[in-house]
Amino acid sequence: MFLLVTFVLPFGWVSSMSAQNSTVFQVNSGSQVRAIEVIHKGPTTAVDSDMNGLPDAWELLYFGRIGVDPGADQDGDGLVNILEWQHGTNPTMEDSDSDGVSDGQEIALGSDPMKPGPVAVGQTTWLTRFHYSGNPPMPSGSGPWTTEAPFAFLGDSPVGPYSTSAEFHLLVPPGATGVVRWLEVFYPQWEFDSEQYTVREWSITAEKSPPFILNAPADGSVEVVFLPELAVDANRDGIIKLPSEDATDTTSAANPYRFWLNDDDDGTESFGSSDDSDRVPVQQADWTNHLIDCARDLEDFARLQIYTAGLNDALKNGDLHLGLKWTAVTGTPAIKLYKHVEAGGGTGYLTDQAIAHREYAQRGVANNLPLNDASGQHSDYLVEGAATFVLPPDLFADITETQPKTHLLFEGCKAGKGYLKLVILKKDDANYTEIGEGPSVWVELRSIKSMYQGPGTTFEQPAGETAQGIIFVHGWNMSPEGSVSFAETMFKRLWHRGFKGRYVSLRWNTNYSDAFDHLPVIGAAVDGYLADYNGSERVAWQSGAIVKAAVDGLPFGYSRNIVAHSMGNIIAGSALLAGVTFDNYVLMQAAVPASCYDDRALLQQAERPSPHTYLGFRPTFWEVDASPDDDPVPETRALSYRGRLGGDRGNLVSFYLP
Repeated sequence: MFLLVTFVLPFGWVSSMSAQNSTVFQVNSGSQVRAIEVIHKGPTTAVDSDMNGLPDAWELLYFGRIGVDPGADQDGDGLVNILEWQHGTNPTMEDSDSDGVSDGQEIALGSDPMKPGPVAVGQTTWLTRFHYSGNPPMPSGSGPWTTEAPFAFLGDSPVGPYSTSAEFHLLVPPGATGVVRWLEVFYPQWEFDSEQYTVREWSITAEKSPPFILNAPADGSVEVVFLPELAVDANRDGIIKLPSEDATDTTSAANPYRFWLNDDDDGTESFGSSDDSDRVPVQQADWTNHLIDCARDLEDFARLQIYTAGLNDALKNGDLHLGLKWTAVTGTPAIKLYKHVEAGGGTGYLTDQAIAHREYAQRGVANNLPLNDASGQHSDYLVEGAATFVLPPDLFADITETQPKTHLLFEGCKAGKGYLKLVILKKDDANYTEIGEGPSVWVELRSIKSMYQGPGTTFEQPAGETAQGIIFVHGWNMSPEGSVSFAETMFKRLWHRGFKGRYVSLRWNTNYSDAFDHLPVIGAAVDGYLADYNGSERVAWQSGAIVKAAVDGLPFGYSRNIVAHSMGNIIAGSALLAGVTFDNYVLMQAAVPASCYDDRALLQQAERPSPHTYLGFRPTFWEVDASPDDDPVPETRALSYRGRLGGDRGNLVSFYLP
């Protein structure tokens, strides 16, 4: 019997292991498993039905047939086939290790034809990736080494392609804890025999594991697969890192991935339209309609990534399935999943209108609907409860060993917290049996009103909050509900940009009217008149104390930052006069002339005609387009506020639309 052992390492590189010696593979430095020591055991004898000295499986591997002439030198490297077998080289490649020296020359020189250049035991060198998936025989000419990608290799190179058994140890860094799980898949040589799946694990108690033995129950091969992984952008740096890559996106029960429920009402949009379509009060919570409504709705979605190296063929052909299920639950957490169309699974859906359009353009068709449970156990597309949500097999139709990541978007539907597990399933008729699970994520879904401070909120400080504070002040003509929606949009955009500090939203008593919004042409003007701009400005000048109190109320040591929109900058200005101190103050479309902060003559605005005509006339609106610095009436001239907020008060940044 023979056994071909293939390790699918945690970061995705694959190596064919075979020989009587010991080999150590170094794994990605961020992985929990840092190295795998493999000791090849047992005889390397194998079936040789034509008795030509070459094992049948070796002939099938490289030539696709038996009966190969052992004295032939097909690749012209100076080694005949029987010598290629004995030295473990590729009989179809002149230079098996691609080091520029033919296999025959290396044997003549006393060097190793399977190792690129001289290397001492324990020294790191680079070999190339062995790509293997499926049952033997492998495709003719694939060889034991191909040039698809490198992996780190330590120690002597393997000699000979087969072993009847192998023993391996896992090595972890000092102080490592937890459980390492993997899947051992035995592929019999003959297709009429069934694959065998065994999930094994090691609870880490030392830097080196006890031996794990791989035996050959029949001629065939074993893949040792470190289980598929589920990951989120836990640190919100824009890049999702798998648990096997490093620990930057690791979650825990104490520090879960917190995201808000998609329970606002973003309406619907056409491509290229304004994103200011939020409906308040909510008529229908967005998560209930089974759609990505619009670009604005995408702000209520987060990313999820599944990594399946080593299992891709099994997922495609239906031998294995993947599912999600909640465990260790408090509350009733529930999400919906959508396929993320952006190549690489990036954040362009939040920043690029064209990518966002691709996400929501096909409303009501399969590409835009949430993923459905292939087992039929869940209704309304919800991943919830203890039952496993079986991911549809066609989700993995396009994955390959070189591109083994599946990218998803999810929205929060019901509040709660739990461990979202990625599980491996074997299907028998209509039944799915769980045979293993991979690294998964802790997720907490909650009302957004518990994630920031403001009127009517129930803020709960998250683990890992950074010492940054932002005080947000809305502008003129906003209803109480509208100002909350406006503030939450600001918070969401900061959150997606990686902000982890304290966000505080303020409400001030602006006049407002939206009674005539439905009227074309004149509706906005009528509402503006009823909202009484001048009266609201007077209220704003009298409201600075709330900004100062909010800034002073930030925890000790937090940075003090103010962000104000439109007339909210009048309130912020009033707080400046009251002596508030800050690190940064961002003015967004500020309803305050620049000369209020800087009284240099170059900022003095002159009267100019309106850019619009009315019944053929083009009037001059100094009250719109200029500051009344030179008005002969002192009371009017005082309204220019020239230099009123000047002085060295901190860093001011102005954002405005030309």
